[in-house]
Amino acid sequence: IANAIPVTTSSFTSTVDNSAATTESTDPTPACALTAANPSTNPRTRTVWWSFVAASTGTVTASTIGSVYDTTLSVWSGTPGSLTAVACNDDVSSGQYTQSLRSFSATAGTRYYLMVAPFGPPDTGADLLGGKTVLTVSNANTVVLSDSPLSRTISAGSSAAYTITNSGS
Repeated sequence: IANAIPVTTSSFTSTVDNSAATTESTDPTPACALTAANPSTNPRTRTVWWSFVAASTGTVTASTIGSVYDTTLSVWSGTPGSLTAVACNDDVSSGQYTQSLRSFSATAGTRYYLMVAPFGPPDTGADLLGGKTVLTVSNANTVVLSDSPLSRTISAGSSAAYTITNSGS
């Protein structure tokens, strides 16, 4: 979570390889990753995090469709080490489509963290290895700042104008 990838546009897609990712001791266990038969059989492994601040209130949809392994997708608010669960999904269609898809209500000004991790055991060991991880976020309405100019050389004692613009949707 300390290196969460920023969601930078309202329609956002990110692809990473999580096979070498680690898990922090403070990474939460999402409720959708717990199995009814044995809640301790699905450890958090190879977690990858994204984050954004909602510029407006509305429904955001996130998915891991396109990932090459069985995923869990969870959404959190709060601060690292003190997170509150917002939404969670294990399978788009249980037993048939093992990537995740979840919509949730976002509140303007709130920072959200999205965690993707492999689901396993009781699934096969190959699922636990991870690999290509795809996160798509729709309607994120993120706060995006841009600056102009990117750089400028100014003589000592001179002044210059610098503008920062919020171009979030």
